[in-house]
Amino acid sequence: MGSSKSIVKRTTGFTLVELMIVVAISSILLTLAVPSLRSMVQRNQVDIVAQELSAALFYVRSEAVKLKMDVIMCVSNADGSDCESDAQKYNYANGWIIYMDCDDDGNYDQLVRTCDLNGDGTNETTELLRVHENLDTNLTVTGNGNYVAEIGYMMNGRVKGVGGSLTVDLLSINQGNVSTKKVVVANSGRIRTTTVPH
Repeated sequence: MGSSKSIVKRTTGFTLVELMIVVAISSILLTLAVPSLRSMVQRNQVDIVAQELSAALFYVRSEAVKLKMDVIMCVSNADGSDCESDAQKYNYANGWIIYMDCDDDGNYDQLVRTCDLNGDGTNETTELLRVHENLDTNLTVTGNGNYVAEIGYMMNGRVKGVGGSLTVDLLSINQGNVSTKKVVVANSGRIRTTTVPH
């Protein structure tokens, strides 16, 4: 009688039970990670907008000093052609316009489109310096005090009027206020950004 050797062939792979366990664990981990990722992305949105506002204000200040003239940043209207005149729509998230106040009246003038910088009677440059497009619709950027509709700098680098702040809020329909930053402008013209705790 001969001995018969049984050959056991090993197969590699996963069983259905093992695969279901891996899928279940992965689902649990994703459920925990996605909300954290979403809130991180939302906080980054607010940070970016606060940085954009700070950069715009630094530009306004430097242009006022360089041009020796008042330079103003105002909330823009829907098409970006003028400063917003409807108080219900004063939201810097709609965009902003930066302009030189050539005739020193505090207004962006539709008719005065050029400025005489050196006083020789010829207009050297346009009054309009920059236009920034509107931002994400979930953002609100509101000013307080004198900064509701515009922020201006004088040629000495100080703000026109008194200091104040712009508040950047990201609103979520399900969660309410998610993240808030303030861009604070001192009377001296100094700009800083702070996080508002919730």
